[in-house]
Formats: sequence, structure tokens, C-alpha cells
Amino acid sequence: MSVRWSLRLAAGFCAFIASQVPASAGATDPPATDVYIGGLDGSVTHAHGGDRDGRLGALGLASSHNGFGFEDPLTVRVTNTASIGTDGHGFQGGLGTALAGGPRLSLGKNHGVFARGGIEGYFFGNRCLWDSLLEFPQGQLGYQWLVPRSVVDVAFKGGYVLAGRHNTGDSAMRELDGSFEIGAIGAVHLGSLDLRVNYTRVLVDNGATPVDMFEGAACGIGWVIALCTNVRYEVGDALLQDGSLRPARVSFVGLTAGVLILDRYKRVRKTRQ
Repeated sequence: MSVRWSLRLAAGFCAFIASQVPASAGATDPPATDVYIGGLDGSVTHAHGGDRDGRLGALGLASSHNGFGFEDPLTVRVTNTASIGTDGHGFQGGLGTALAGGPRLSLGKNHGVFARGGIEGYFFGNRCLWDSLLEFPQGQLGYQWLVPRSVVDVAFKGGYVLAGRHNTGDSAMRELDGSFEIGAIGAVHLGSLDLRVNYTRVLVDNGATPVDMFEGAACGIGWVIALCTNVRYEVGDALLQDGSLRPARVSFVGLTAGVLILDRYKRVRKTRQ
């Protein structure tokens, strides 16, 4: 599945979500939170199992974007990540995006339960690891509390993996195409604190164990300065060239020191009579 095709699909879905949001006729600005952080990044990757153990450190640039919005009855979630770097012998980097939208049933003035549908895609790689995934459709059931500049958004998720790979070491690999996945996502943004988690279990139907992937990020923001730590842990059987299976696990820890590029939010304005 080409990157160009996946980007076109994501853009089409985003346009569809936007077309479903009802016009407010100048009555209010919907509450929204939009945070974009970028800066210098250092990371360490450790791979164990597969066909080769390995460890490498890398330096580069990284950025993350998280956006949430609500206009009754619809809520929208958009996340993006990007990174590029080197370990001195090869490149490391990746891109990721997730788009989802759907109705929120209000339980109070600023919170409620929701059902969203969307798409998720990403790739990331270095000399120890290669991950790629394109999931569509994806469904999310969860809870959201959203006010200008603050959000708590947690959900269970599940969907269908159209294409994907999970490679470790030199040539050990797992094809994720045509699999179902289940998991959970969460995000908290409260002033100077920004937290994100994403757990995915890909139920690969090829006689091996599922592939489990956990990602987490925590950022502290002071004025325009941001300090973020990123972690990634993956475990699952790897298919070797001789056809045998061997357990493999990969851990990734990164530290980004940068700036708060964008902290945009909208306040609700009452209608002028």
C-alpha cells in the first residue's frame, strides 16, 4: 500500500468529517484544543530476539500534533507525528496520522460519551526496527471532557488492518495485512501537562502470537519551552528466513527538547441577540 494512496485516503476522510459538522450560523465557536510541539530529539532503540539483537542511539528532529474539537453533536480527533534523524550509520524516522469523528452524547455541559469512526496510518524505521500500518475503518468508543485549552479523551478502539509490517533485526518480519486489531487510546492536556497513550494488539492469523504495541508520551510545557519523553514497546513472534518463529521484543525511548509551536484554542461565545 503506497504512502501516496494512504495520504489521499486520509485527506478524503478528513473532508468528509468536515462536511458533516453542522454550520453554527455565527452563534458560537465550538470548543477546541490544538497543540503542536517540535524540537531536537535523542533516542535509544533496543531490539532483542528476531534474527539479531541490536541497540542504537540516534539524534534528529521530532514533532507531534494533537487536536480535539466539538460542535454538537460531533467530536473530532486529529493526531500527527513526524521524526527524522540518524545514528551515524543510517537514517531513522517516520510519519503518522490518525483522523476520527463521530457523535458525542452529552452527560453534562462539557463532557459525554462518543462513538467515532476513522482511519490511522504510520510508518517508522531504523536499523533495528521497521513498523508500518494502515488501518481503515477504525471504530472508537469512549469518553471525552473538553473545554478550551484542556481535554481528557479516552477510548477503546478496534479496526481492520489493510496493510502493515513489523520487522525486527536484519530480516525477521511479520506481515500484518488483512488482520483485525483491538486496543485503547488516551490523551490528557491540562495547561502545562500533555499526556498520550496508544495500545494496539494486532490479531495476526498466521499461527504465531499477536503483535502487541504500546506507545506513550509525556510533555511538560513552560511558556513556549517543551520537554517530552516518548516510549515505545513492541512484542510478538518474528518469522525468520528459515520459516521458524522466534519471540522478539523492541523498546524505544526518546527525549525531545523543543518549543510549543502552536497552542491554539477556541472559547465558546454566546449568541448576540
